[in-house]
Amino acid sequence: MARTPLFGRLRRTFRDLGANAPRALSRRQFLAMSAALAACSGGLAGAQDIAIVGGGVAGLTAAYRLSQAGRRVTLYEVSDRLGGRMFTRRDFNEDGQFCELGGELVDSNHTALRSLAGELGVEIQRVAPEGGEEFYHIDGRLRTQRDMIDPASGRGAFARLAERIGEDQRALLDAEENWTEAARALDATPLRAYLTRVSNLAPAWAIELLDIAYRGEYGLPTSEQSALNLVDFIGVETEHGFHIFGESDEAFRIAGGSSSLPEAIVARLGRVGTQMRHALAGMARTENGVRLAFDAPEGRVEREHTHVILATPFTKLREVEGLDGLGLGADKLRAIRELGYGDNSKLMVSTHTRPWTQAQWPAPSVGAFYTDRAQLIWETSRGQAGERGILTNFLQGQQDRAAALADMRAGLGALSQESAEALDETKSAFMVWARQPFALGSYSTIRVGQYTTLLEHTATPSDDGRIQFAGEHTSVDFMGFMNGAVESGERAAAALI
Repeated sequence: MARTPLFGRLRRTFRDLGANAPRALSRRQFLAMSAALAACSGGLAGAQDIAIVGGGVAGLTAAYRLSQAGRRVTLYEVSDRLGGRMFTRRDFNEDGQFCELGGELVDSNHTALRSLAGELGVEIQRVAPEGGEEFYHIDGRLRTQRDMIDPASGRGAFARLAERIGEDQRALLDAEENWTEAARALDATPLRAYLTRVSNLAPAWAIELLDIAYRGEYGLPTSEQSALNLVDFIGVETEHGFHIFGESDEAFRIAGGSSSLPEAIVARLGRVGTQMRHALAGMARTENGVRLAFDAPEGRVEREHTHVILATPFTKLREVEGLDGLGLGADKLRAIRELGYGDNSKLMVSTHTRPWTQAQWPAPSVGAFYTDRAQLIWETSRGQAGERGILTNFLQGQQDRAAALADMRAGLGALSQESAEALDETKSAFMVWARQPFALGSYSTIRVGQYTTLLEHTATPSDDGRIQFAGEHTSVDFMGFMNGAVESGERAAAALI
């Protein structure tokens, strides 16, 4: 998630220092974090024997950087494939098109991912046309972003609400850029309650749109989310139009599929040892480092390393024995045990044709469509050759496949009956990451009360810096995005070089 401009000033400061920081990070906390980072960097290159637990793009990025620096690295992956939640299904239909079971879209400001892709020769492809708009079909009527805010006039359904949210944004930090009591109060407020509180400032359909969008974006009902998920994210500068997720434009993707990036990293790992189907079961500190216990194909095995990068979701890490004895601190342990995770469902269906490209819409489309029946539908076949298409339905909640198909058909019918009739339901894929035993969640998210309390601890290393953390869940600025995973892998590796 890319934060509001208010966060940009502090974010830029910490990026200049080579670190990633939350919005409100006190000088005391910064000095403590700096000491932890310094404890594990420099002077140990010859002695380092580093374990990376987790073969998603965060772990792979860290392995790649450490390998470049000549470090001895062993990568442990719980499943039988590398890449984690970047998982492309290729040759999905007769036209050889692909869809994404996991992460799919890239923002303009995803600089860590884009930089790594450029270094590895992986193309980033624009899929959303310049000047296109999102469509919304709620309460039986089709609307566009200009109905929420017309950038020419600054008027629209969102105008008065934007003023109120802007006031709340400006009250989040004090003069020293620490969280205010107002921020903590909003954090303790469920997003659903906040939307109800401000519902007199916008028509009912606009409030419903925000609820639908943020359910899908964070993967939880808005009754379980912090109000800051919206207040600290949504764009309120009406002269630029309506931007439901602030700076996030999701205008790009990795050419050839998201798996192309982890595949390119794997091809360059050099001497990195890789152990597949190794499930981390326990950890313990030793005199010279950390002992790891794995459930492996041959049974329980133990390995000792001087340093460890844990690039596995907290949903899985909280199952590991021995966390209390690792020198992580109470706040870090609480983050591991309590940080929220989404339960999104993702349905991808091939189509015989692409009738939506010929339809007469009220504005050029970016290929995304919100509806009160099917939540969010977008075209995955944008930029792919062939007459056929692929539509993706992204939902909050662990849906049943048949029910999701029915809702998708109904939602498309609201857009155009021709689009609904074009669905080829014999060629579909359905993924619920919360049901995958190696993930247990779609991506990290922020529950009520966690924004001002847990976020600053997700990336904090152990007290001596021997245990580092990576993964999208440890990127305060890009939590939930592929960019956050890459960024965190870069950070964790840099701490050990």
